[in-house]
Amino acid sequence: MVGSNSRAMDVETSEAIERLGQRIDALEASLRSEFRAGLGKLGSRFDAMEPRFGGLESRFDAMESRFDGLESRFDAMEPRFDSLESRFDSLESRFDTVDSGLEARFAESRRHTDVLFESLRDDIRMLAEAFATMSAKRESDRR
Repeated sequence: MVGSNSRAMDVETSEAIERLGQRIDALEASLRSEFRAGLGKLGSRFDAMEPRFGGLESRFDAMESRFDGLESRFDAMEPRFDSLESRFDSLESRFDTVDSGLEARFAESRRHTDVLFESLRDDIRMLAEAFATMSAKRESDRR
């Protein structure tokens, strides 16, 4: 019985292994089919996206062209700014010259005005002395 039992097991095991092999083969075929279908869908999605990428590429090219245009415009403006800077430096130098000239003239005018005020003060003092002398003489004449 032990011997017939092991033979029955071998037959049963052999059949189970055979069925398992068939199931694995069926599963492999199913997975390959699904994998191919998935790859096909993925490929068609990539194919559908390719024109969009082309459109993006052309838009980026247009933007790059615009940036190149802006860069050339800024490059053309740079010498103009350099020219303006030198003109402002020249004006600043001229204003400094005028400012120092005005300061010298102001100082000279101040000295001249001080001399005139001193002279005027002397004239007023002489008039006041003359007035005082005349007033004193008149007072003495009245008495």
